[in-house]
Amino acid sequence: MAERSTAAVDVADNSGDEPLTAQADQSTSDGVAQNRERETDSEEAQGSGGTESPGKASPPELHSGHKLARRYRLEECVTRLDGFSSWRAVDEKLRRAVGVHLLPADHPRARSVLAAARSSALLGDPRFVQVLDAVEENDLV
Repeated sequence: MAERSTAAVDVADNSGDEPLTAQADQSTSDGVAQNRERETDSEEAQGSGGTESPGKASPPELHSGHKLARRYRLEECVTRLDGFSSWRAVDEKLRRAVGVHLLPADHPRARSVLAAARSSALLGDPRFVQVLDAVEENDLV
């Protein structure tokens, strides 16, 4: 069986412009524009001081054997960076190897990543990585 590989790539040039992925973060599928700088400024103005609100739950600690969406069993963490993690996993319903990419639901890019995954799932072009599922569950996207 051929092994599939996935990778997340952020492309930037040296022109001083914002990377394309950063520009994509500013708008979402529902048409709401988001500006990360404004969000940061408003948090500083409120004096949050980097503390987390008591009602906000942190994402569950992930480990090998953890099950997501009652379907995907995580096997090995491949990448972990800035809240993002990629896992080699098994789809237990279809009994096949899959790649699972996770973000905390409160991550600044979570909404745009989920919208992009849902859009990509509609593509059937063999030149692109096939997106099989896009789920928001237990404070994870």
